Amino acid sequence: MLLVFLLACIPELTSKKVGACADGLPENEWPVGEPPVDLLGEGYEVGEVVGDACVPDQNGDDVALWQFYGRVWVLDVSTMWCAPCQVLAHGLQEIADGYADEEFSYVTVLAEDLGSDVPDNAELNEWAGNFGIREPVLADAVGFTSGIVRNGTYPAVLIIGRDMVVHQRLDVPSDEAIIEAVDSAL
Repeated sequence: MLLVFLLACIPELTSKKVGACADGLPENEWPVGEPPVDLLGEGYEVGEVVGDACVPDQNGDDVALWQFYGRVWVLDVSTMWCAPCQVLAHGLQEIADGYADEEFSYVTVLAEDLGSDVPDNAELNEWAGNFGIREPVLADAVGFTSGIVRNGTYPAVLIIGRDMVVHQRLDVPSDEAIIEAVDSAL
């Protein structure tokens, strides 16, 4: 009887797929790179491998942060109520278009809507439409941006290298500062 009990308590070991989405890397319209299976998120400070998260985009699709593996990308954490975030959003598409020939993405994550709630799909589309953004606009439906934002100050901008390592943090982001940081990461 004891043998049956012990056999019944043996856990089933499964390998976790890379990516924070339940089924691995999601299907969506954004570029998808294949990160190594042994990639481990460390945090959001310079020199650390950025953590993965699975969050919705303006099209209603799931997006994994790690799907941008192999690209240099901007991770812009903003809110809809933040005036400096809105200023930064005005130049976003122009920056992205300037790197059209590079493996580059500009990813905006909206942490809060005008009521300080997680933005819904309509609000993500409103943000993208108001600023002419054709890049990913994501909602922080899982709260991962709290590890990026310092002292409640928005926007928070990270430049992520092709290997998912945080290359640079811009505490006072501007279009010029982003371009300079992206150029140094390419």
